[in-house]
Amino acid sequence: MQTVGKAFFELHLEEKEVYKNEEAGSYIGYGSKLGHSPDVKLEWGDYYYNVTWPPDRRNMSKWLKQLSDFTEVMDEYSREIYKLWEVLMQALSRGLGLEDENPLNEAVGGDEKEMCIRINNYPACPQPDLVLGLSPHSDPNILTFLLHDETPGLQIRKDGKWVDVQSVPGALIVNIADALEIVSNGRYKSVEHRSIVNKERARISWAMFCNPHDEVILSPLPSLIDEEHHVVYQGSSWKEYLQRFFIKGLD
Repeated sequence: MQTVGKAFFELHLEEKEVYKNEEAGSYIGYGSKLGHSPDVKLEWGDYYYNVTWPPDRRNMSKWLKQLSDFTEVMDEYSREIYKLWEVLMQALSRGLGLEDENPLNEAVGGDEKEMCIRINNYPACPQPDLVLGLSPHSDPNILTFLLHDETPGLQIRKDGKWVDVQSVPGALIVNIADALEIVSNGRYKSVEHRSIVNKERARISWAMFCNPHDEVILSPLPSLIDEEHHVVYQGSSWKEYLQRFFIKGLD
């Protein structure tokens, strides 16, 4: 997975721009993202984004066909992450004391869920204090599995401070995201995070976003609502929530 990701960003610019994201309101394909708000720093880096699982939901016009082993690697990695995702959803359900086998998983679409990948490339920056790799945000999805190249750069906000996340060799970083906070009625908290850049070293990360099914209505599980735990979130379809997220991000 790391090999094919690095191979893509090592291509000449004109080769990468074959997959350029040209559709308004969409991130699918190759592109870069700059902060537009006056109160945030410019973002330093480029990315590749696409649906990975199930395969029939991929945008094949932006699929990396010139990397011969990209499809095989992505298929295998996606299958294994999907299995790990379901195991963790079961563990998270048990952590809430829920009696059914995997109610959190069913609440976000069961077997109809999908995954998208964003491969982030952050080149070395001569003035890293003036930019960010990615501005502070929380992810809109359920869980995010992050594979990294062991170059530090990810930070999470804890107790009002930014804390470095250790780059442990051979480990995946797993972030709880907005949709899981909603269906758990706030019992699990979506993590705010950002990426900083390095003066001496480039950094690449592979973020696999685990998403609900398009037609799922995100709302707290009824079993998590009682006299001590009132409803924290109103219901919203995943499609509408994601649309609002991207519009906000593009603004």
